[in-house]
Amino acid sequence: MTLLIKNRIKAIYRNQGITLVEVLVVLVLLAVVLAPTVNALSTADRIWSHNKAINPCIAQANTSMTRISREIRGAVQPSGTVDSVWAEDDGQRLIIYGYNETDSKWEKIIYQVRANKLNRIVISDTDPSAVISAAIPAESNTGWTTLLEGITSNPVFNRPVNSRTVEVNLQVSDSGQVNPRFPPFDLASAYMIRSREVGAITGAPVPDATEPPVVPAHKIIISPESTKMIISETNTHEQQVFITEIWPANATDKSITWTSSKSEWVAVDYDPNDSLHATMKLMKKQSDWSYWDFLNLWPPDVTITATANTGGTSATCKININKWL
Repeated sequence: MTLLIKNRIKAIYRNQGITLVEVLVVLVLLAVVLAPTVNALSTADRIWSHNKAINPCIAQANTSMTRISREIRGAVQPSGTVDSVWAEDDGQRLIIYGYNETDSKWEKIIYQVRANKLNRIVISDTDPSAVISAAIPAESNTGWTTLLEGITSNPVFNRPVNSRTVEVNLQVSDSGQVNPRFPPFDLASAYMIRSREVGAITGAPVPDATEPPVVPAHKIIISPESTKMIISETNTHEQQVFITEIWPANATDKSITWTSSKSEWVAVDYDPNDSLHATMKLMKKQSDWSYWDFLNLWPPDVTITATANTGGTSATCKININKWL
């Protein structure tokens, strides 16, 4: 190729001219050589424009998330009936209460999304009741500070019911521009609200109130395990039954429920507040039948069951009912 070009240059000098075809060939060769370079420069320009547009947004979003997380973790309840953090306005507003030890003032920190902008304002007062009752300032209030633009997520803030976790989702988009320079990106996280003493000016952490573990009863022993009851002429027969052991010894609930398989024959009576013993009472007496009916009577066997209220384990006492003649 180089030799051909040199020969043509010599010919040009000899003939003092160049043909149109040769000009076109040169232009095509230049286009082939320059096309990758132009494409590389164009790609580099797009990348530079993308980074120039998105990097400040990423930095602002990270700064906003850091500030929100710090204030959520440092939140303090201003009273026993007002929570330290909550979301409202369909997740477009976050209220955080805190105590500024430097100024000795209570603060009501408000994050609010309006017109795709994340704004922040702080209301402070030495009286916590004044901070609680303070209304949300109008959007025209000069105290509002814009932290981030291009917010398109909805909701931005969420606190699930009966949860100490606050979810924050910042989706940032460049769609407001005539020619968007970057696709939307998300910055989301969940932050735990630390327990704080109600009205504590120091915001000292308070240990979580935890319920002790429930230890169910796995085994109970009844005494007697079997017995006899006799139908007398005129009087009913009563007998005591006891729970002599509950395992494990540290069972959370040691109360017992007593039942009879045939309460019309043998009833069981007990005090729910002192249920480790019960009274078994034979409900029949000989005078309930005629002589011949009583003679032909075959009393049933009755089972008294003691069931642990926690764990469901049970024990039984078998009762054999005999006639007295």
